[in-house]
Amino acid sequence: MGVKVKTPIGEKFGKLTILEEVDHTYHPNGKMNRQVKVACECGSITIKALQSVKSGKQEACGLCRVGAVKDLSCVRVNRLLVTDKYSIVDGKTYWECNCDCGNTVVFSSPQLINARVHNCGECGTKLGVYYWGDKIKNREGYEFSLRSVIDRVATLVDDQGRTFEVGYGYLKNGTFHYPYHKSVVGVGYYGVGNFVAKVGGVHTKEYADWISMLKRCYKSEESKKTYKDKSVTQEWHNFQNFAEWAVDQMNFGREGWDLEKDLIIKNNKVYGPETCAYLPREINSFVKRKNLNGLPLGVDIAYNYDGSSYYRTQAREDGRNICLGRFYNLEEAFMSYKIHKEGLAKKLAVKWKDQIPEVAFNALYNYTVNITD
Repeated sequence: MGVKVKTPIGEKFGKLTILEEVDHTYHPNGKMNRQVKVACECGSITIKALQSVKSGKQEACGLCRVGAVKDLSCVRVNRLLVTDKYSIVDGKTYWECNCDCGNTVVFSSPQLINARVHNCGECGTKLGVYYWGDKIKNREGYEFSLRSVIDRVATLVDDQGRTFEVGYGYLKNGTFHYPYHKSVVGVGYYGVGNFVAKVGGVHTKEYADWISMLKRCYKSEESKKTYKDKSVTQEWHNFQNFAEWAVDQMNFGREGWDLEKDLIIKNNKVYGPETCAYLPREINSFVKRKNLNGLPLGVDIAYNYDGSSYYRTQAREDGRNICLGRFYNLEEAFMSYKIHKEGLAKKLAVKWKDQIPEVAFNALYNYTVNITD
């Protein structure tokens, strides 16, 4: 019986270093074949026949490339300069590269040879031609600075430092909208946020209210009626700000209820969060006031059959006009209207008390009419 040769643990043969002996195998003729676990230079761990390793018949693991590595050192690929340092992992060669921004990264030979990478990925997109700080223009004529690209979503910065996101694919042709472009009657812009203008091709309630409010206050080709001396607070020029306020309001989206600015603050001229509420149309109609011929509210001039004139007072209640009387004294005529109007305000306040905001209830309950209104 022969003497078992000691296993050369730790010795290197070609690219293989013997780590340990494992269970042996047998040939069909019954001859034993000793097996060893080996580590290859490429990092792979495999099982090989001891005799094949020692004799040089098996020089490598068989998983890595055999032969000379293609030298890519000093090759420039876009913003990357390949160094002379490389490693082989699972049969693939990886090169250390220096980016022009100062970062050091590692890419595979195929990525570099086929120019599939452009930079380190921290100063620009690895798989694209854009770099942080590049100037991007859109079709509206605005210019932005590229901040980053994550999961094919690009973050852009405008000249005021405001950021917004667009799809990566829109950068090349500039086919994206600037959310701060004042596209609605020259003052309103979409802004950046979670609220949208349309769902299923139909305007959302918040967007419809916002655009209607702006068109009532500012002239445009679409504005058929513009309120004189009325405006919208700067904060609400941004749709996102208005929408955030609106959806949180009592009765928002309720059928037959509209945005009202004239009740909470008397003679108010500005739409804003402190002056507006959603109110039923019965209250909206009540609040609307209109002077006739320069006379006090509720008063106009009528004529007798003989051609003499008198003052007539009228009010609107329950959806119809009612006559309050005829007078030959202007102040008496107005007082009849004042008493009726203020009394009706209290009735409406009590009727809608549990359904309108407290600030609106108080304004309605304490509603007053002056002869100079």
